[in-house]
Amino acid sequence: FFYPSLFAFDGQAIFETVEKSETRIYLNIGDDGTNLFRDLLSQFYAIGPYILNSTYFYQSYYNASLNSAISQLREQLQVVISMGEYFDHAYYGIAHTKEGMRRKIPVLAANPASKLNYDDKEVPIFIVGNGPSLDSSIDAIKEWQGQAIVVSCGTALQAISCNGIHPDTCDLYKDVLIAFKEGESSTISALNVLGRKNFTMLLNAFPTVSNFVIDLFSTIGFTSIYLIGVDLGFVDVKHHHSKSSGYYQEDGKETYDFTKSANTSLIVPGNFRPTVNTKHEFKVSRQVIEQVTSAKPKGQAFYNCSDGAKIQGALPIGLDELLIVATFEQKVQAIKKLKVSIFSTKGLSNYSEKFKNVYSHDVLVEELEKFE
Repeated sequence: FFYPSLFAFDGQAIFETVEKSETRIYLNIGDDGTNLFRDLLSQFYAIGPYILNSTYFYQSYYNASLNSAISQLREQLQVVISMGEYFDHAYYGIAHTKEGMRRKIPVLAANPASKLNYDDKEVPIFIVGNGPSLDSSIDAIKEWQGQAIVVSCGTALQAISCNGIHPDTCDLYKDVLIAFKEGESSTISALNVLGRKNFTMLLNAFPTVSNFVIDLFSTIGFTSIYLIGVDLGFVDVKHHHSKSSGYYQEDGKETYDFTKSANTSLIVPGNFRPTVNTKHEFKVSRQVIEQVTSAKPKGQAFYNCSDGAKIQGALPIGLDELLIVATFEQKVQAIKKLKVSIFSTKGLSNYSEKFKNVYSHDVLVEELEKFE
């Protein structure tokens, strides 16, 4: 389609017009639609995602797979608008990252998978979300916790974060490990100072904490990743998170009317049942997880033990069917390597001075005065 179009319109006139008006034209060629979101996102970031508010789609011919891709794209871009950065978020994120570097909090190093051996990678990762099926999964988590690394996500408990975390929050924990997340001003500014080649940037770490953790452990290279309580949907819209979490009071009643504040009327295929209800953000979250599972390294497997939405590329498996052969010693060794070599303080010295050299405060003031 692109090639014959070169004979059908005056390309030179279009490019000259674009050049004169100092606007942009992007040609995304050779894609079936599966890369459309990432391609467009990088283009929106280049000019500022606020432009999304006045974006229009025009589809010149019918194509079934492209129709589906554009439909998904609309949903994903809505989440980008609602979860995108604003000035305060960027300002504080950069400041927190600078302080984290000063305190030498270890950061996810480049090529993390190369730092683990076969036995390390074999240790199962239990990624625990705060979905309603967590309530019936606690016993299995306790049963296998000696052989698996258990990672809690967000409101499921506490504990993992990206580079925007407040440094004083870090002081509340025995160990703190930081990863760079794509699309954050704090990530872009830090990697411009430190250099990209020594660190890993997570590309699919949004919009939920579960997405962050799934992308993190897939990138590190563990071969068996189990999703527990990562429901991303509801069998019963009144039971939308674990009843032991802050979403419910001690008497079991909701802390607030969840279905009123979030549209939970969307229907998607279920993991252990034909369909479940979900909300818009969870639908996008599932699609981003599917980007990770479809691009997973060779030998890596995802198992979905959650009674929620079906996730392509994650094998549905009941918790009573688990068979884990990793030993406690393997788990201890893998955690040790996470703390010592996967996350590193190498290259973080004198970060504040390096930052000042790259981002001059005086130049910023001068530029802002010109803006005014």
